[in-house]
Amino acid sequence: PTADALRSMKAAGVTTVINLRTQPEMDDRQQVPFDEEALVKELGMTYVHIPMRGTPENPYGPRQLDTFAEAIASAGARVLDYHIERHGLRLG
Repeated sequence: PTADALRSMKAAGVTTVINLRTQPEMDDRQQVPFDEEALVKELGMTYVHIPMRGTPENPYGPRQLDTFAEAIASAGARVLDYHIERHGLRLG
């Protein structure tokens, strides 16, 4: 999401953002032109980064899935947003 979209999510009651994009994707300032983690924390939301791509470096493995499940469970009944972006298509 854009910085404005994150601000809108906060205003709408989102409390947790789970990011499944890889670090190289996050470091690409054409794709993400701001520090998403810093902004999410500045807005008072919880930020969880679990890079997954289905590669040896970023697998869809049990540890990653457990971390994802824990993040959802810790959000409880609170609203959350999760996202993964691949080739310009936003999913989640």
